[in-house]
Amino acid sequence: MVAHINRNNILVGLILGAASGASWPSMPTLNWLMPIVVLFLALFFIKNAFFTKDRHCTEDISVTKNSYFIKERYFKTFSYLAQGLLLGCFVVIIHGNHYRHVTEILFSQGASVTIQAKVISFVQPAVHGQQMLLSIQRINNVDLPIYARPTVKTFFNLPKENQPQLGEVWQYQIQVKPIVGQLNDAGFDSEQYYVSTQWHGKAVIESESGFNFRIKTSYSWRLWMHEKATSYLNEFDSKAFIVALAFGDRGLISDQQWQQLRDSGLSHLMAISGLHIGLAMAIGWSAGRIIKSLVCSVMGSSSSSVFRFIPLIISFSVALFYAYLAGFALPTQRALIMGGLVLFMLASGIHWSVWQILLYSLCLILVSQPMSILQASFWLSFGAIVIIYLSLWFYLSQHKRAKFNWRQIVIVQLGLFVGLAFLSIAFFGGVSWVSPLVNLIAIPWVSLVVVPVIFFCLVMTAIFHGSWFFSDSWLFNDGWLAQIWRLADFTLQPILWLLQFVEGAWLTLSSYWGVVSVLVALALIAWRFRFYSTLYIAVLIVLLWQLFPAGPRPEWQVQVLDVGQGLAVLIRKDQQSVLYDTGMSWQGGSIANSMIVPLLHKSGEQQLSGLVISHTDLDHAGGRTDIESALSPQWKRSSEYIDGYQACIKGQTWQWQQLNFEVVWPPKQVKRAYNPHSCVIRVSDGQFNLLLTGDIDAISEIILIRDNPLSDIDVMTVPHHGSATSSFPSFVESVKPKVAIASLALNNQWGLPNQDVKKRYQDNAIQWMDTAHGGQITISIYTNGWLIEQKRLNQYQPWYRQIVRKGLE
Repeated sequence: MVAHINRNNILVGLILGAASGASWPSMPTLNWLMPIVVLFLALFFIKNAFFTKDRHCTEDISVTKNSYFIKERYFKTFSYLAQGLLLGCFVVIIHGNHYRHVTEILFSQGASVTIQAKVISFVQPAVHGQQMLLSIQRINNVDLPIYARPTVKTFFNLPKENQPQLGEVWQYQIQVKPIVGQLNDAGFDSEQYYVSTQWHGKAVIESESGFNFRIKTSYSWRLWMHEKATSYLNEFDSKAFIVALAFGDRGLISDQQWQQLRDSGLSHLMAISGLHIGLAMAIGWSAGRIIKSLVCSVMGSSSSSVFRFIPLIISFSVALFYAYLAGFALPTQRALIMGGLVLFMLASGIHWSVWQILLYSLCLILVSQPMSILQASFWLSFGAIVIIYLSLWFYLSQHKRAKFNWRQIVIVQLGLFVGLAFLSIAFFGGVSWVSPLVNLIAIPWVSLVVVPVIFFCLVMTAIFHGSWFFSDSWLFNDGWLAQIWRLADFTLQPILWLLQFVEGAWLTLSSYWGVVSVLVALALIAWRFRFYSTLYIAVLIVLLWQLFPAGPRPEWQVQVLDVGQGLAVLIRKDQQSVLYDTGMSWQGGSIANSMIVPLLHKSGEQQLSGLVISHTDLDHAGGRTDIESALSPQWKRSSEYIDGYQACIKGQTWQWQQLNFEVVWPPKQVKRAYNPHSCVIRVSDGQFNLLLTGDIDAISEIILIRDNPLSDIDVMTVPHHGSATSSFPSFVESVKPKVAIASLALNNQWGLPNQDVKKRYQDNAIQWMDTAHGGQITISIYTNGWLIEQKRLNQYQPWYRQIVRKGLE
């Protein structure tokens, strides 16, 4: 028993150490491994030597025995936890340095390189062409060892005859690029995502290069199965879902279908993870039991003990095969590790509690993938397991003799809804209020009907389409296999109907509701198990401190968002906001949907007070329709004639939340607003003055300062992202703000900001800031002053951002 406790303490320490690695401010070099080993050994020897000696000295002194054993217990607990913590740090340093080393190899030969690489993913559609994952085996004729091969997300637009396929090896001329993402208070974090998936960079194939050619064709059985299966699915409505459930390929799922899955709470069914791998193991176990019975009946009952491992072996083999078809994605790997541990426990006769299985699984996953803790799927997977166990514990503690029944299923679904609400709000900005009921119907149906039928279809395709014996048979032809796959489509029709029926059932909630969900879940635990009351009070204090931080609150705020090459500025006061420009859009997405809407929803805002479009270039107005659809602005203004928009022209003034808005340019409204027609607005509270300049050019600037003296500006957005066509010397000298903020992408193709322009501001004693280096820039205005913060520079940032951005800060 003591050995189990000590082992568990080491595991807990290892988990804490490995999990902490994603938040370290810097990554220690490999030189730190030796001190860690020395500390680990010192703890081991001190623990054993000290208490062995003390045990002999106190064995005849009964008065001190109790205090001795208390000291021993606490010291050993601390020692084992510390040893585990050191092991976790050891693991993180190895992984972190390996990631840094492979990233350095990728960029060691310059930006334009010739590579030989293996295609390790299915080809997917992208904004301009297609995308895939490459594992680079050679860079500029330098072979890379297998442990140092970078994985890069590669974009291309190649003719059909040169289309790559999974498993092929190609030579390409590529442009390698670091991972440069946007950093805001909410929204997608591409830098974090790339690190969590162990991708080392991005690349663009030079399509016109004569160095692009196929070296080796594919012998991937996964590709063959994918092609054969999808050839039967073209006419089916459920094609995207079948391909996702069979191969983990979710590229065919449309935006509307993703929204339906989100609204219904069924998104988790499209990621091959615990539920799917568990079903594969159950199918394999059942098949193994049947095979074992047949073998034992033929060879005699005396041989039954020899073949007791048959169900275990077949169970794991089927799960492994399914994981292979799914491409061994990280959620699939996690499920396979946990399922493998359960099978190992059954094979060895060892008895582990659910908590021990969870501890061992967490340790194995974090030792092999410490950065996977940055993924939402990691927290959702383990959170679901813990909540299922606690829900059943909660129920069975009150019904000790209860057998498995529908009440337990309902309790589990309600537990998952309450327990995962916090994670759902934190990662996705809301919850599906129908998810308990929908999952109550969908999970049994998918588990007992859909997945087994898809498995049957895969097996039939493999046997009758891949076997030479059946390939020419008049009985087992393509028409027969098409009908089998039609059966899979038929089983998914109820799910398709259910998705349409519950469309729109998504509740967008602020982070405050996430805190409430945590308090409700902890209150239920504390009510049922009194010994958790202290924990509940401690967590309550921490959460209240986070909700109501000490210090004065700003009167209002200006947030210049990090949107890459574009502009989006939020003016916020009293839980209401006005948006100036919307950033870029692209096929299938926009800055508005990926960053602006999540940011507002996080603080509980469901509607914009106002929207101003400076001009209608794509990088300023690309997300206009998305903003109108998602946030329904109460009023809208533009310098271009747009239905439903008021004019934004010189001389107009209005007041919002005691803030004064004054338009100082352009002089008139136009049919198509280009850069010179940008709507320039001065926003003031009487003390602090902000100037929003859009993309005005030098001529507009000269006319503007001639007619409108602007000498009291505190903060100004730099016109046209710091282009040489704007920020004319007389304009900069006339306005002379205290701070100039440029919104732009790092290393953009236009070379912005122009260095002469940047120097012009600095020579006039104007502080220069830009979103490329600072991330989101927030100006907080108080009654007695104002404070400006750059999210990337003024707030704590983890070690990996410098590595993925190649130290470009």
